[in-house]
Amino acid sequence: MKNGSVTGEGSDAMFKIMMLLLLIIVLVLMLKHEKRIVKILLLTYFIVLSIVFMSGSIYISSEKNLYDGPAADGGFAKHFEWVSHFSLLYMVPLFCLLGYKLYKLTQRLMNRTWLKWLTFGAGFAGLTAISYIALFIFILIFYGFAP
Repeated sequence: MKNGSVTGEGSDAMFKIMMLLLLIIVLVLMLKHEKRIVKILLLTYFIVLSIVFMSGSIYISSEKNLYDGPAADGGFAKHFEWVSHFSLLYMVPLFCLLGYKLYKLTQRLMNRTWLKWLTFGAGFAGLTAISYIALFIFILIFYGFAP
């Protein structure tokens, strides 16, 4: 809290942590009926990834002085690279999991083979479009707008 400001690095980091916790909660709900080892592996992956991501993001922000006064040269570029690399590490496994869940759902609900594949294909096309939007949203949440 510099100069009486209530916004800044602290509230920004708290919002980002809350968004990552929300992602973990969604994963727990998605993995509800999966095997125990799959739950443990995926949740461990995303929790460790979240800890490393937030630690690095906070380190870059404080090291490059991104929130307090003039930023160091290359600070925003380094932070953007960090966020964009981690966006792929989050989104690719997440959408593979969503594709797997969609496949299981179509196999369970549909009777005819051609209908299963048609539904799965349409769902996969929709997931592909949503994944591009999700990458944008991830970068906007964890990096923000360009300075």
